[in-house]
Amino acid sequence: MREVGRAYKEDMAQRLEITADGFESGEIGWSQGKLHRRDRDGNVVSSCLVGGLSLLGTVDNYPMGVLMHLAGCSIAEWNDEPGRTVDDVIDLLRRGAKEIRNTL
Repeated sequence: MREVGRAYKEDMAQRLEITADGFESGEIGWSQGKLHRRDRDGNVVSSCLVGGLSLLGTVDNYPMGVLMHLAGCSIAEWNDEPGRTVDDVIDLLRRGAKEIRNTL
């Protein structure tokens, strides 16, 4: 197993924060049940947590593993849980970034 380097970890932490910022600002609409929801022209109008991460190319084993550990289950299952809110998603992303940085 290869060691995960400091620069990679910092990059992944930043991507989690950027995704959180996107959901928080509304730049990325949040949804449940689908990776992405699109308008009639095919433009992404909202994304689940994994979909939001995929917009930045962040669907990678390391950050996903950190998020799964914090969520206690698969990210898709966690995102789609009834009662889940975008604020919960933002919080998980920020906690994930902090967890990654704590290993630097």
